[in-house]
Amino acid sequence: EELEQLNNILKELCTERESVLENISNIELEIQAIKVKIEKLLAEITILQQSEISLKSQLDELQAKYDADCKDDPEAPGCIEILIQIKQLQKQIDQVKSQIEEFLAQLSQLQEELLSFEADLITAQTELDDIDSQIAKIMQQIKDIEALFCDDSECITISVIDQHGDPVENYEIILNGGNAGFTDKDGLFYHVVPNASKNTDHTLQICYCFET
Repeated sequence: EELEQLNNILKELCTERESVLENISNIELEIQAIKVKIEKLLAEITILQQSEISLKSQLDELQAKYDADCKDDPEAPGCIEILIQIKQLQKQIDQVKSQIEEFLAQLSQLQEELLSFEADLITAQTELDDIDSQIAKIMQQIKDIEALFCDDSECITISVIDQHGDPVENYEIILNGGNAGFTDKDGLFYHVVPNASKNTDHTLQICYCFET
């Protein structure tokens, strides 16, 4: 009875482990997607910053030309044209600055989301480590119980689950080329190997080998 309880706990832990692994996989996908977005944003910001530098350089040249050529006659047609160009450049610079600020705000939001997902990933990995520790403890308890009843023989427990992690009942177990029995309602099969210290080489389902 105690062995059955431990196997039920083990089954629940394995199911929980699969769920945590799926969660970790989803979090890692989210992190990767955010990193790609951040990389693209940084590239856009770099281009805009370079554009701003170029526009400011043009603006400085025009301003210097206006100061040098239009000091005596600022109303001259050429000077008025320079002023128009200066205003257009300033408008372009303001637009670029606005875009940079918008992208920086998006970048900040993405970085916050990244930190949040990374924290979730650490939590999930810690949870996985805890589950693995519990599984190892249960497995040791099962091994200890089996050792009490097996004497010179060795007890083995076979668990059969489908691709969804659900137990498979009445699954035929082939040991050493012969029918050893079928799994129970929990997908478990227990078998005692006599003279396990001498009879060490065994096959499971014909194609799997193990030793006792």
